[in-house]
Amino acid sequence: MKHYLDALLLELKHLIRVLRLKPYEQTCIHELRLILKRLQSFTFLLNLLGAKKIHLSKPLNKLFLAAGKVRDLNVQLALGPKIAADFWREQMQPLWLLRSESAMKKFLRVLKGFSFRQMKRFRQRLKCRVRKLEKKQIFVQMVTLIRQELGKISDSPIHVEDKAWHKLRIKLKCIQYWLEFLVKTLKAGSSYSKIHQTLKNITENLGQWHDRVVLMQQMKNKQNGVGRKQSQGSKIDQNHLPANPSTNGLQEQIGLLVAALKAEAHHFEQGAKNYV
Repeated sequence: MKHYLDALLLELKHLIRVLRLKPYEQTCIHELRLILKRLQSFTFLLNLLGAKKIHLSKPLNKLFLAAGKVRDLNVQLALGPKIAADFWREQMQPLWLLRSESAMKKFLRVLKGFSFRQMKRFRQRLKCRVRKLEKKQIFVQMVTLIRQELGKISDSPIHVEDKAWHKLRIKLKCIQYWLEFLVKTLKAGSSYSKIHQTLKNITENLGQWHDRVVLMQQMKNKQNGVGRKQSQGSKIDQNHLPANPSTNGLQEQIGLLVAALKAEAHHFEQGAKNYV
């Protein structure tokens, strides 16, 4: 695990340096977010496995939030015209361009103020937690934990109207990153690679759905605020409302993932013990 985390932190350092030279490189901002999300998912994992509590350092968390805001607004600027072109152009786009510019300025301030020394301290704390856990066969515990977490999700009814829906999406994303680590580090085999890819597809679909739903809600709020002054032609076309994802299908897919994990557990746990 230390080698995997070292690689993440090295890539993070590289991206920060690139962005200081080319701060408007959207691909790098997106990659920066993904690296920070992976690190965040591992702090969640370490906390669940019983290590002394650890979280993303405040500077890294500020960078994560600032990059996330830039990404969200860029996605919304691209999605808006596809949902309701006239309404977006007349009522939303000018405000969203201002918000995007403001978010970018904040990201640049956070990026400029970021200290690699602070990142080094976070790295030391992270590696200290990992050293203590590896002696307890962390890989075997990870498989058990992933199976338990997915099992809880598949056994509980999923309602997309609940506020817990967003937390569910985040939890699935964390589990995806844990599986990614197991596949890359332990070369867990084609079965685990397939499980990881299936979960990745699920989280990507949920992410796209979430982006559309959030923007649609903001557009409806704006429409209600405009009231009678807006023209009939500028109203949102209700046919463009995104449909709720099939929750039954989601639970079935997760249930199949749990079954696949159980089927492969013995072979994987033996390989994990040999690795440790």
